[in-house]
Amino acid sequence: MTNRRVPHLQWSEKKQEFEAKRPALPPKMKVDIKILTNVHEMYHEFNKDHISNKTVQVEALADTGCQTCTAGTDLLKQLKIDASVLVPSCHRIVGITDTSLDLLGALMLEIHFLNQVTYQMVHISNNTCGLMAILKMCKVWPWWTLSIRNSP
Repeated sequence: MTNRRVPHLQWSEKKQEFEAKRPALPPKMKVDIKILTNVHEMYHEFNKDHISNKTVQVEALADTGCQTCTAGTDLLKQLKIDASVLVPSCHRIVGITDTSLDLLGALMLEIHFLNQVTYQMVHISNNTCGLMAILKMCKVWPWWTLSIRNSP
């Protein structure tokens, strides 16, 4: 026996053995989001000129392991807002590596996919990219409508 490093292995039912294979990426979807300014006003004072009621289409990852909706600062850029608009939050999210997500605050969003709508508090983080859709959101949307990406 030799000690060597191996890549990620997944069980092959066909070959009845482990084979080198990257994990599948989570499904992605194009969603329409809008900031719920009336809800924001209940929790945070902000300059209304710095926020828009327009709907913006963004890509979201269906991450059924997420317990909380999160997004990176790239979402702020897509919405054309800055961090001063974020609702201050005392919520703390610790990732799988036992490190904090470094939350800046939250957005209260209305999120549409096909003919379904959900309302979510989305925590914005310095060390996250994209919008992560939690299990509750994914349950609302039929899985067969999601764009499944092939593993490289």
